[in-house]
Amino acid sequence: MPNEVNAIRTPDLILPLLSISAAAMLTALFFPGMMSYDSLYQYRQVIGSVPITNDHPPVMVQLWRLAHTAIPSPGALLLIHQAVYWAAAALFAWGVVATPLWRIFIFLLVGCWPPLLIHSVHL
Repeated sequence: MPNEVNAIRTPDLILPLLSISAAAMLTALFFPGMMSYDSLYQYRQVIGSVPITNDHPPVMVQLWRLAHTAIPSPGALLLIHQAVYWAAAALFAWGVVATPLWRIFIFLLVGCWPPLLIHSVHL
């Protein structure tokens, strides 16, 4: 008899798979992301065309610079934003309700809420 404590059940995989799918879809749709003047200025700090200042969080510049080495595009930050956004929606749904169907409902409700969703693609 398999050890049921360590067994991964199919309903437990639904939210992670939905989260990965949603992040990949929005990254593909909005790549490289929506940039404002502030985002562009910070991206210039990332690529080194302007010095790093404390006008924007320097830790953000360093994180973006690290991601930029893997994906040399402003879209590297979009990928990070999408991963964090959809993982947070999945963790929220996981923590609020216990049944898989309600978790999916809450995940989609929170993740696809227009005011939140539009900010997830802004760099």
